[in-house]
Amino acid sequence: MPGIVSKAPGQDKTDALRQHIQAVSRGALPLGKLLDLLSEDLDSMNIELSLWKEEHAKNLQAYSSEQSATDSILEPLRQNLEELDQRIGDELEEISARRAAIFSNAERLEKMLTVANLGR
Repeated sequence: MPGIVSKAPGQDKTDALRQHIQAVSRGALPLGKLLDLLSEDLDSMNIELSLWKEEHAKNLQAYSSEQSATDSILEPLRQNLEELDQRIGDELEEISARRAAIFSNAERLEKMLTVANLGR
C-alpha cells in the first residue's frame, strides 16, 4: 500500500517505553528539587537546634548560679530559724514547768488553808 508508513514490529513498545521514561523523568525533577530544599531545611533546623542547646546550657548555668546564691543567702536565715525554734521549745518547757509549780503550790496552799481552818 502506497503512502502508508508501516511501523517496525517493536516500534509501539519503544514509543510506550519512551513515554513512560519521559513521565518518570518529569516526576523526578520536582522530587530532586524537593530533596535539595529538604537538605537546606535540615541544615537550618540543625543550626537552630544548636542555638537552642547553647541557650539551654547558658540558662542552666544561670539557674545553678542563682540557686547557689539563694542557698548562701538562706543558710543564715535557716540557722536563725532553727535557733528560734529551739528557744521557743525551751520557753514552752519552762512555761510547763512553771504551771506545774503553780499547780503544786496551789495544792499546798489549799492544804495549808484547810489545816488552818480546821484549827480554828
